[in-house]
Amino acid sequence: MPVSAIWHDEAHTIVRVEFRDPWNMTELSQAIQGSRQLMSSVSYIVDAIWDGTGTKGAPSNLFSHFMMPNEDTKIPDNQRYVVVVVRGAFLQTFVGMAKRLLPQITKKMHITHSLEDAEAKIAALRTTSV
Repeated sequence: MPVSAIWHDEAHTIVRVEFRDPWNMTELSQAIQGSRQLMSSVSYIVDAIWDGTGTKGAPSNLFSHFMMPNEDTKIPDNQRYVVVVVRGAFLQTFVGMAKRLLPQITKKMHITHSLEDAEAKIAALRTTSV
């Protein structure tokens, strides 16, 4: 599957959404709902990593999909931080624009360039929020 949601860690405290080219909005929506199912299976706070290292672009309707309220824009009560891993200027710019245009769903979103950096960012954020 081009976009999938899995547990990133054995403790089930981080959900990872992975992207592999080519992908579309239907596949992303399915993965988002899959991540919601994982999060709802536990009763504690969960963080997320969106791993974009396997993709170079995004569907043209990505922004418009998230501009209107829908199932994908509902943030689970137990979701805390989302760290997006991007490589390349295009996706970094795209995610940066999303943070400015969609503050209601991106206020706890951060950007890094590797999975290791994402893990470190979540660890650092967890220590400052305690």
